[in-house]
Amino acid sequence: LYAQYFAVGVVYGGLPQTMYGFFLGYLNVDAYVYATATTIVALPWSFKFLFGAINDVLPIGGERRRPYIFLGWAVCALALWALAATPLPEPYWCVEEDKQKYKKFTTTKSGRRV
Repeated sequence: LYAQYFAVGVVYGGLPQTMYGFFLGYLNVDAYVYATATTIVALPWSFKFLFGAINDVLPIGGERRRPYIFLGWAVCALALWALAATPLPEPYWCVEEDKQKYKKFTTTKSGRRV
């Protein structure tokens, strides 16, 4: 059970931290896109009480928690495998077109260097 809580902490705590660098650093998306993605990742945690009620009412094989934990980790493993197998898109702005080197700054539409 302690390993379960540790693994949930790693997945739930590590994935949003990875998203920050990917969405804002690599893809340079707007803040609302990052906020939307973070909300979607946190959405299953919001339904935890519903899943708890379901596994109490509908036991699988006479057990209430163990089959649901296994099923949840299987879905998590498949989703992480699908993410790992998906190729990354091209970076939005961090590579200079003519030199193929990473930019250290960029210029916004208003002319400000970032």
